[in-house]
Amino acid sequence: MKKIILFILLSTFSYAQENYNVYHQKINKAEQLYFIENKVDSALYQYDKAFEEYSFNFLRDLVNAAQIAKLNKKPYLKYIYKGFEFGLKLDKLNNYPLFKNEVLKLKKDKVVNENYAKARKKYIESIDFEYLNWLQDVAIKDQADKEKINYNHIISNTLNKLEKKIIEKGFPGDRVVGISDSLLFYEINKPYLSIKEKIKRTGDKSLRYFTKSDDASNTGYLGLILLVHHCCAYDQLSKILKDEITKGNIHPRDVGMVADNALRFYGEMEQPYLLNIYANSKYTNDHIANPNKINKVRRKIGINTIEVDNAKIEFEAKYNLKLISGFFDCR
Repeated sequence: MKKIILFILLSTFSYAQENYNVYHQKINKAEQLYFIENKVDSALYQYDKAFEEYSFNFLRDLVNAAQIAKLNKKPYLKYIYKGFEFGLKLDKLNNYPLFKNEVLKLKKDKVVNENYAKARKKYIESIDFEYLNWLQDVAIKDQADKEKINYNHIISNTLNKLEKKIIEKGFPGDRVVGISDSLLFYEINKPYLSIKEKIKRTGDKSLRYFTKSDDASNTGYLGLILLVHHCCAYDQLSKILKDEITKGNIHPRDVGMVADNALRFYGEMEQPYLLNIYANSKYTNDHIANPNKINKVRRKIGINTIEVDNAKIEFEAKYNLKLISGFFDCR
C-alpha cells in the first residue's frame, strides 16, 4: 500500500514539475534539424525525446512527426498510436494527403483498433467535460451576441469570466478540454450536451461553422474564438497565457496568434509574431518584415523561427503535406 501511495505522489510531483517551455524547445529543434538541416534521424530522435519525457503531447506535433517519418520511409505508426491518446481519430487523417490512402487499411487493422480503443478511453478520462460544457455555452452565446450594439461590453464581461476559469482550471485548450469534436459528449452518453445538439436547438444555421471547423481541426479552438473577439485579450491575459504555456495548457503559437490579433483592431503593433493570417497583411503591407526582430519575440515564448515556418510551407507544396494548421492556421 505504501508503495502505491509513493508512486502516486511521485507521479503527481513529476506532472507538476513538467516545464513545457523545454518541450517546445525540443520540438523546435526537431523542426530545425529536419526542415533546415535535412537530418531525418536526428529530427525524429528529438521528437521522440519530447514525446517520451512529457505526459501530454500536442497532437499537431505528433501528426507532423508521423508525416515526416512516413515521407522518409521510417516507422510512423508509433506517432499515430500516441496521437490516439491525445484525441486523434483515424478519420481525421483524411485531412492529411500523405495518409489518405492509409486510412481504410488502418481501420481494418485489428492491432490499430485495439490501440485506438485503449487510448481513446484514456483520452476521454482526461477531459474536463464540465468545463467543456460551460465553454460551449459561452462560445455559442458569444456568437449570437456579436450583432448587438453593446457587444464590446458583453465580450469584456465574457473575457473576465474566462480569465477566472483559466486561473481556476487552466486554459481550455487541447490538454484541458480536448480536441474540438462535436460528437465528444456522445462518447459519455450525454449527446444533449454536444455542441452539435446545442446549435440545433438554437435554430441558428450560422452557428454550424462550429461543427464544420471540427472536421479540419486537430486543436481545441473554442477558447481561442473568445480571445480573438476581444481587442485587448492579449494585453489583459498575457502573463496568464505565458504561464499556461509553461504548464502545457496552451500552445505558444496560439498565444502569438492572439497577440497578433490586435492588428485586426488597431492596424499597428510594435512587433508581431506573424502568426495570424487575418492580421499579418495589415502589418506587412506597411512594414518590411525583419526576420531577426520576428525571431527575437518568437523565441521569448517558444515559437520557432520564421525561416523554419517558410521551409515548412515549401515542404507542404513540394511533398503534398499538411504541416501548418490550427486556428487561423497559426500552428
